[in-house]
Amino acid sequence: MSKLFQYQSNAVISIDTQTALGGASVTRILYKKPNGLKGFWPATISGTVMSYSPADTDLDQAGEWELQAYAEIAGKKAYGAIIKEFINKPLNV
Repeated sequence: MSKLFQYQSNAVISIDTQTALGGASVTRILYKKPNGLKGFWPATISGTVMSYSPADTDLDQAGEWELQAYAEIAGKKAYGAIIKEFINKPLNV
């Protein structure tokens, strides 16, 4: 990932799961914001990579976020490693 900024929407968040995701019925990128709130974004897949293009309001907090790939394959739940990503505060916010 490249540097991400608060309120940035011209970006792609990608996680390489190193696992083929072609048969997945559910693909999500789970997140935990710096304030502890949790949620997820629907992910698109390409091979082993999950991706999401954030909306203007998705990255609403500067600080350290935790991201994790999640998929359901053949009715089974699969989780990736937790990745820490720092969301920077732009100069104009």
